[in-house]
Amino acid sequence: MAGDEAAGMAAFRKTLSLEPKLYEAHLNLGQMLLHQKQYSEAVAELTQAAEEQRERSARNCCWAGRWRGRTKARQPSSTFARRRR
Repeated sequence: MAGDEAAGMAAFRKTLSLEPKLYEAHLNLGQMLLHQKQYSEAVAELTQAAEEQRERSARNCCWAGRWRGRTKARQPSSTFARRRR
């Protein structure tokens, strides 16, 4: 089991060297470090995961906001409007 954990941690660290903003890798590495009771390193990785996720969410919200103004709201059909009166 320890060999699997060591290989997993090495894989996450290699992934982070290639993609340092990948929050899933920070999260999983942080959880593995917690399991091994390496608390200070785990806190650093989990904090980084939270920051990367926050940045990703902010980027997605900005992107969605740009498109929000480009779509027109659907007007109710005349049949629907007559029924509601």
